[in-house]
Amino acid sequence: MTEAEPISIVMEHILDPVRAQHELLRPLLQPMVQVPSCRGVPIDATSEAPILWVLHLFSGRRRIGDCHWWLEHIGRHLWPGLTIRIVSLDTAVHPKLGNLATGPNLARARRLAEQGLIAGVLTGPPCETWSAARHIVLEDGKGPRPVRSADLPWSLTSRTGKEMVQTSMGTQLLTNSWTIEAAAVTHGAGAIMEHPWISMGG
Repeated sequence: MTEAEPISIVMEHILDPVRAQHELLRPLLQPMVQVPSCRGVPIDATSEAPILWVLHLFSGRRRIGDCHWWLEHIGRHLWPGLTIRIVSLDTAVHPKLGNLATGPNLARARRLAEQGLIAGVLTGPPCETWSAARHIVLEDGKGPRPVRSADLPWSLTSRTGKEMVQTSMGTQLLTNSWTIEAAAVTHGAGAIMEHPWISMGG
C-alpha cells in the first residue's frame, strides 16, 4: 500500500437501543400516539361576531379575579371583534349541569370537544381530594385529613371507607377532565391544567 492510496476502515455499527426499541414498537404504538395536524383554533362563526368557546372544568363559583372576570374586563380590548365565552362546569355552579363525574352533561362536554367546537380548556384538579388545604394543620386539630400525596397520589394508607370513596371520585373526575382536554387539543384547542403536584404537598 502506497501513501497515495486511501485507507479503508470498516467500523462496527453502533447500536442505539432506544431507537431500536422505538422501531420495534412503532407498528404497535403508532395508531395510539399519532396526533393529527392542527387545523387552527376552533372559532364559532355561526353568529354575527365570531366566538371562542372555552370550557372551565372545576371552576368553582364566580368571583372577582377569576378567569371570567378578567376576560370580561380585558378580553374585548385584547381581541376586538372577537367574543370569548367561558362555560363554567362545577357542581358548585350547578349540581347537575356541572357534574363531571357522569351523566349527559359530561357526555355533552366530551362531544363538543370531539367535534372540534371548543377553543380552549381550563382545568383545576378536583379540589376535594387534590387540594393543598387538606395538608394544612389547624390549631384546633380539626378539618379533613389528607387522602393522597405526591408520593402516594392514588391514596394514602389507613384511610377510612368514606375517604377511599372520596379519593376514587376525585380520581374519576380528574380522568374525565383529561379525556375532554385530549379531545379538544387534537382538534386545535389549547388546554391549561393547574398542576396537582404542588396541591398535594409535593
